[in-house]
Amino acid sequence: WGILLMSERASIILEKYTKLCFNESTKCQLNDKCTFITFPKNKIVLFQGETTKSLYFIITGLVRSYYIDKEGNDITKSFAAENDFFGTKGLLGNNPSLFNVECLEECECIQIPYMVIKNLMGENEEVYKYFSQYIISALGNLEIRTRDLLMKSAEERYKIFMEQYPNLEKRVQQKY
Repeated sequence: WGILLMSERASIILEKYTKLCFNESTKCQLNDKCTFITFPKNKIVLFQGETTKSLYFIITGLVRSYYIDKEGNDITKSFAAENDFFGTKGLLGNNPSLFNVECLEECECIQIPYMVIKNLMGENEEVYKYFSQYIISALGNLEIRTRDLLMKSAEERYKIFMEQYPNLEKRVQQKY
């Protein structure tokens, strides 16, 4: 991937996987301000209580978001894999993270500064609609997950996990 990524620009990869069509100004901003980054397996990319200035798009790899409770227990919040984002909370404000993000596999990512996204959302209606819909979808998924945690058995939640993340069970340890 390293050689391929150096020849491809961030805008090309993001257009391909988000299905957005960027104008030249948007492409220039993305290509100038985004960076490609590789995180090793087991790297904690974001710690609970830290503030991040970037959103990450996963090209390859798998991350897990999780909480640490008062007793030190580690509670999985969600997973993100190829063609998905992590670090989206920063889009809502410059507040400290409520959870940790750990790479369960080596991750090749595009690091997109929030400032770039916010500028693009102001300039490009398509980008604004995309991220607005992304946030609305995330809120809807959160509501469903909350209901499922409160109302469904562990077995039912596992079946839902298998439907939501096909083939991910082969990549994620059972304990998560």
